[in-house]
Amino acid sequence: MSADLAGARPSVLPVVIRFFLGLLFIGSAALKAVDFAAFAEQVSYYGIVQDETHLQVVAGLVIGLEVALGLALLIGWWPRVVLPVTALLLLAFTGLILYAWFYNDLQECGCFGSFFAMPPAVSVGKNIVLLCLLPLAWPRVHPAATATVLYHVPPAASGRLKPFIAGCAAGVLLALALEIAAFAIYAVFFRDHMMSNLEKKMLAPSPPGTPMPYDWKLRDAAGEPVDMTRFQGQPLFLVFFSASCPKCEAQLPALQRFYTALDGEAVAFVAVVTRDSDRLDPLMTRQGCSFPVYRFGETRPPLFEHVQVPSAYVFGKDGALLYEQFEAARWDDPAFVAFVKGLAAE
Repeated sequence: MSADLAGARPSVLPVVIRFFLGLLFIGSAALKAVDFAAFAEQVSYYGIVQDETHLQVVAGLVIGLEVALGLALLIGWWPRVVLPVTALLLLAFTGLILYAWFYNDLQECGCFGSFFAMPPAVSVGKNIVLLCLLPLAWPRVHPAATATVLYHVPPAASGRLKPFIAGCAAGVLLALALEIAAFAIYAVFFRDHMMSNLEKKMLAPSPPGTPMPYDWKLRDAAGEPVDMTRFQGQPLFLVFFSASCPKCEAQLPALQRFYTALDGEAVAFVAVVTRDSDRLDPLMTRQGCSFPVYRFGETRPPLFEHVQVPSAYVFGKDGALLYEQFEAARWDDPAFVAFVKGLAAE
């Protein structure tokens, strides 16, 4: 070892930043893992993976990747390799968020699972800040001879700093170029998938007066078929939700109060759980809900072939669509309750 490096000591700032990033990645992964089903649901919001099994695989891979990077950053394992990989990961996540935000109307990125709702704009800003911190996390050492001299950069260190900054800038630009190229390739070879997502977004809302299809069946809590024709001839409030969707859970108390307000009214209240029905009973108990919940049967009508959660529809006595909502809402709002009750009196 040379005399200049014999008493060298690592710079404190890069170590602190790497430790912070490591804790951030591990904490994010832990929050996702605690409510794994909810995170898998959030993965579906990006509009790229929809199959239940594939969603769980992707969710597990993301959590595993975050844990691996977090541990590597905490223990300082090969930082000159781990830091560029972290930069690429942040750029990839940022690109996915921007894609889902523009093309699939993403409202929540799922960066911290179901515990902290983070809008896409905030998540993109967070990732930009983290990317700016990465160059400061690059491992450096201070020679012992100059350790007590403030604001002094040794000539040798200065000579290494400029190539490092140039390399970081080139790496970021290269990663951005690769990401743009990847999206261009995606747009060329997977254009049908992209257009399908756009068309689904453009099809909502449905035209007023769209007829309610009654030629399909649901299943009740006991698994018995329920023919939708039993609700024909009366106003129908139809709501879809998932047992692992944070927004869905947030609106359940309002749905219960709305259901109670309709007691004795000639209005059909039909709630359908679309996913993770095995978690439904604990969810309903936790939220104090007693309204009946149905599941999809073997077939779905075209109008509900692809449903967003949460979403709700109101149909009149004649089966014509009067109202639809693709977001959680205060269903117990007095004006809305009066609107639905008024349909029964017509």
